[in-house]
Amino acid sequence: MKLARERVRETVPRIIALSETINNPVCNSYISMFLNAASMSGDFESFKKLILDITVSADKALYIHTLMVREMSRAIFDYMIGRTPGFFDGVAGFDSTYISTHRDEMRALLDDCCMFHDAGKFFVIDIVENSMRRLTAEEFDLVKKHPYNFNAIYNNSEENDQKVICIRDIAMTHHLWHDGKHGYPAVKHTNNRPFADIISIADSIDAATDFLGRPYNSGKNIDQLTSEFQAGAGTHYAAEVVAALSAPQVRDRLQYLITEGRREIYYQIYAFNELREKV
Repeated sequence: MKLARERVRETVPRIIALSETINNPVCNSYISMFLNAASMSGDFESFKKLILDITVSADKALYIHTLMVREMSRAIFDYMIGRTPGFFDGVAGFDSTYISTHRDEMRALLDDCCMFHDAGKFFVIDIVENSMRRLTAEEFDLVKKHPYNFNAIYNNSEENDQKVICIRDIAMTHHLWHDGKHGYPAVKHTNNRPFADIISIADSIDAATDFLGRPYNSGKNIDQLTSEFQAGAGTHYAAEVVAALSAPQVRDRLQYLITEGRREIYYQIYAFNELREKV
């Protein structure tokens, strides 16, 4: 109880500050749910379950996006870890030898990074309706603030767990270019960048191919997208991750996910109202 009271006192000022920035009572209510969940959670695992339960109920489109990014990131990671383990050196404080021999553990961490990479976007979804049209410049400025919001959702000052730090880093950096020269926000270097490099590409693939949730998309295939990624290899995107996209097993898995795989996830979440544990 003492810990809970301390967390509430720490979190209430953030609840008030965030609520005042969004002039919408429904969204403010969900902000309070997010932050109250964080304030009452003594560890990240408890926090994670609370937040994902809220997200799948409050914004299914956002939840589906995180599932798509998770599945695509898994396909890329599973290929790369067996061939270029050195790429992951330093992630969550582990060296490449540990990472390559603890693949399930690291894949689970990557899953968490995927599921929380856009959690901060929940605070702008109610203001910015982006499912039926392209964003205006003003709306995009709002969306660009979402990487900062993870700290508002979960900001345990006593939490020094390297895995939680990794999840927070990916939320902050997945829209930053690989070379750090463009994108947003401008942040210092992190050893967790390899996971951000994978999620950055998975995030871009989902956005460019979502023919169900974003009807303005024509639905590009993986070969078209790979050519675009190759043009930005080494600058916008990590060259090692771009190279993995050309591997037949990765290419085929991604092509399935952006077509039939996407339909399956939509049906599970919308048509049958499946909860996240069954996905």
